[in-house]
Amino acid sequence: MYGDKPKILVVEDDLELTALLHFALGRHGYAVNTAVNGEEGMRLWRQYDPDLVLIDVNLPRLSGFELARRARTEFSTPFVILSARASEQDILDGFDLGADDYVTKPFSMQQLLARIRAVLRRQDMYRDPVDDPVIRSSNLTFDTRRQLIRLGNREVRLTPIESRIMRLLMERRNAVVETHTIIDEIWGYTTDNISSLLKTHIHNLRRKLESDPANPELIKTIPGVGYSLEIPRVEEVAG
Repeated sequence: MYGDKPKILVVEDDLELTALLHFALGRHGYAVNTAVNGEEGMRLWRQYDPDLVLIDVNLPRLSGFELARRARTEFSTPFVILSARASEQDILDGFDLGADDYVTKPFSMQQLLARIRAVLRRQDMYRDPVDDPVIRSSNLTFDTRRQLIRLGNREVRLTPIESRIMRLLMERRNAVVETHTIIDEIWGYTTDNISSLLKTHIHNLRRKLESDPANPELIKTIPGVGYSLEIPRVEEVAG
């Protein structure tokens, strides 16, 4: 940080939007640096060591998705994708790359600021202590620190958001976790599409964990209420 200011890197080729973001973020207490293409974004990511990165998808030289893919091999920095591409597959692709949030254009500055605050707050909240437990059942082991699930003979890597949802469901396993509880715990804010965003993450978790995602046996939907992780009785042991 610069002093006590969180550092944000904005990678966006729309110069008008970049200027607006630079002004608004700076006014709200963030130290801001900007890049106009993916290659410059990667260079500044290494040089600037930001606390959060905002990435446009349609960047010249190196696309936002490719920038995210390369960055995830080097950094654990949280990042938020900004995109006019709002299809379910685009959003799934973004979260598969490890995005902490996906904001569709056009967006209000108030909405973006709320999401930035939530991502930074989560980053502090979910820093796992050294003695954080590994949660086990007869055929499922969840390493919360490594964001890794062993299911039978398979190892499944989760994104940060997926890991947080899974940990919440496992902590309250075999019980219904209400949708609003998950949203409050994971995002800390509510928008018109936040329930759809949660459904997207649940869909992604099922795609990774269920043998038949269309007929899930592990992560159950309780219509109109929430979700339940149905697994055998587990015990927690120190990892």
